[in-house]
Amino acid sequence: MAAGADEPGCSSEVTIIRPELQILAAGGFRCLRLLGRGQYGTAHLVECTDKPGEPEQVVAKVVFLDHLKDKDRALALQEVELLKRLKHPNVVQHHTSFLHHRGTTPHTGEALVNVMEYCAGGDLRVWLENCAAAEERLPEESVLSLFVQMLKGVGYVHSCRILHRDLKTSNMLLDQDHRIVKVGDFGIARVLESTTAVAATMLGTPYYMSPEVCKGEPYRDKSDMWSLGCVLYEMCRLRHAFESQSLLGLVYCIVSEHYDPIPDVYASEVSELVGLLLAKNADERPTAEQALALPVLQPYSSAEPLEFPEPAFGRTAPAAIKVIEEDSSPPPPPPEELVSEGPRPPPSPWSQASSTLPGTRPGELAAKPLPPKRVVATGQPPPPPPGPGVSSASSWRPRTQALLNSSVGARGARQNVEISDEVQVILARARQTLLRRPRAKGNWVQAFARHDTTGLGELSPEQFATFLQSLSVGLSLREVDLIVACLLGDRPAVSLAVFGEAIEHALSTGEMDAVLLATELAGESAEGLAALAGQHPVDAVTSLATSPDPDALHRFLLWLPKNLDGSVDWATAEEWRASSVKSSKAG
Repeated sequence: MAAGADEPGCSSEVTIIRPELQILAAGGFRCLRLLGRGQYGTAHLVECTDKPGEPEQVVAKVVFLDHLKDKDRALALQEVELLKRLKHPNVVQHHTSFLHHRGTTPHTGEALVNVMEYCAGGDLRVWLENCAAAEERLPEESVLSLFVQMLKGVGYVHSCRILHRDLKTSNMLLDQDHRIVKVGDFGIARVLESTTAVAATMLGTPYYMSPEVCKGEPYRDKSDMWSLGCVLYEMCRLRHAFESQSLLGLVYCIVSEHYDPIPDVYASEVSELVGLLLAKNADERPTAEQALALPVLQPYSSAEPLEFPEPAFGRTAPAAIKVIEEDSSPPPPPPEELVSEGPRPPPSPWSQASSTLPGTRPGELAAKPLPPKRVVATGQPPPPPPGPGVSSASSWRPRTQALLNSSVGARGARQNVEISDEVQVILARARQTLLRRPRAKGNWVQAFARHDTTGLGELSPEQFATFLQSLSVGLSLREVDLIVACLLGDRPAVSLAVFGEAIEHALSTGEMDAVLLATELAGESAEGLAALAGQHPVDAVTSLATSPDPDALHRFLLWLPKNLDGSVDWATAEEWRASSVKSSKAG
């Protein structure tokens, strides 16, 4: 939530809800108007009522902590602690903070108020949108002058061993004349806790995510620099550097594609700077300090620093957050004002469980029945629930499900794909293997991009088969052929969107547990499973299971990891079994 001028679509005439008026008044502030809603609460333009002389207008962010998850509550408190440490002309100035209690139990009716400087020019995003609507480009001098200030602010933050992790145009706040810019909103920033200077989490706004973050790799200072490159590009071209109609497509664009060049009205050195910041390899990007030393920025970075008066509220920062108790009033209900309208850190598009897709070749094993899926083709009604006395986990029945791809493929055409029951289990197994790996999120997108020689976001049958083998997820050559035939259908190539949809809608963990439980697996040790390695897979599975049901044994055989020749990888199978037993006991 930026500390800027009125949020678009949020009128300054909006009535402030009574609890917030009381909270701000208790802290000595008079509310002037609502500025907007953000990630964790509401922002208000206020003035201090207990200061002599002409009151200074500041921004007060109010967050009802008891309506947040523990993680979001910690992030809100973290922002306060971070802002108290930062003192720089190009970083939004923190003034004071206090906690307000309206209940008698811990965290009941608890609100955090963070008071910071007011940037009357609003945020950069709104200004750029207005320029785009008027078809007016920013002069090069304005672009570079503002960008140098951003580099100085971010460079200072990095020198304090802090990663911002959500740099974007809406977090760049302007003065009234649009000459001074300040970096704001440190809600998901993180202090670097080791010399490796990385934070292994995926946060940020999709359009500004770096390739390494899309791949699930650790976030680092160079990831912030990528985001700054996206901001610079947007200032020059008045649009995002990478765009797509789906999150999966956007991730693919960021990882594997190039951006359109900025207009030639800007000097070639500006285009080169954009290229440096948007290098796919993080190590090739400059630091903020290195960027400031580039000749194209020297006329702006070497200028005399602007003088900023000491803010009235910031001369003596409190050692701890002040607490204001107010037990007489009931805790406020969850107000609609607190609903986040800004983009939350996006989930990885491959981090959920789930799949289904076209039929099998002649001579292949017939598809075996699976649990009824909860995902159906777009525009079709969901399947009816199981009848009385029949659980969805045990309702095994043959069927093939059609999935209408919800994302637009590389060439803009939507594609219908059917997934056979057999391939559904194989894909679910592959997905489970991917999720067991450290930092596995996005690795398959990177691998897909490496094999995509056309840049169209699709692979030929041969390329797709090679790609599947490169994932090393325990697929035999026969299983690779099954997946290729299933996802290819009558098309000449398999698109990233189709494969992503298949992986995303693979069987859920609960449904796969039903597959395992149906076999009543009796093996108890790695030695027991390893001793079966010389047997035929079907015989081996039969000797491990008390259930004589051939369908159950077939399903379990599909679920077992394979070597390329089709033999079962028993060592990996034992790891899975031990993990399932451990999870079952923990539950």
